[in-house]
Amino acid sequence: MNEKIPVAVLGSTGSVGQRFVQLVADHPWFELAAVTGSERRVGKAYGETCHWILTDPMPESVRDMRVVATSPESASVTSRSGQRAMVTAALMASARRPFSLV
Repeated sequence: MNEKIPVAVLGSTGSVGQRFVQLVADHPWFELAAVTGSERRVGKAYGETCHWILTDPMPESVRDMRVVATSPESASVTSRSGQRAMVTAALMASARRPFSLV
């Protein structure tokens, strides 16, 4: 596999989102392309705004990533070659409404 598959993690600052981030970061097949969070976290570095609760330390590769808004647009991330991102969602039911599986 030459190019890693881009992955966006919706709701990345919560406990389930943190686990997704941990699994994807530094994975040989995947590249963490986007981390999303609530409006109060948008624009901040992931390492600055995420209260990491997992026992293993936060992966260094994600600390400086900027948190983007959790929206359908953030799920439209593409790689440099135009490959669409795989999306994982760690969202409460009320936050999932704008997203649909078509």
